[in-house]
Amino acid sequence: VAESAFGMVLRELRETRQLSLRDLGALAEVDHAYIAKIERGDKEPPPEETFTRLVRHLKGTAHQVAVLRYLHANTTIDPALALRALSNAGA
Repeated sequence: VAESAFGMVLRELRETRQLSLRDLGALAEVDHAYIAKIERGDKEPPPEETFTRLVRHLKGTAHQVAVLRYLHANTTIDPALALRALSNAGA
């Protein structure tokens, strides 16, 4: 299974915030194994309610949240392009 752009960006934001899968899961009240599956691309992006809880606890910038929201709705984006868009904030 190929990694999804959404999952890669989710992992990047989680790691930037220095949260483990278990930490984010506990904060957002989402099973950490489910988050891991999303990050690996084994699961589709989560339903809106779950997405909102994850984003709230990642505390990303407006740009980061916008990129993640775009990827939540557009699941065929190349992961490398998504990471580049994430890193080009304000460029």
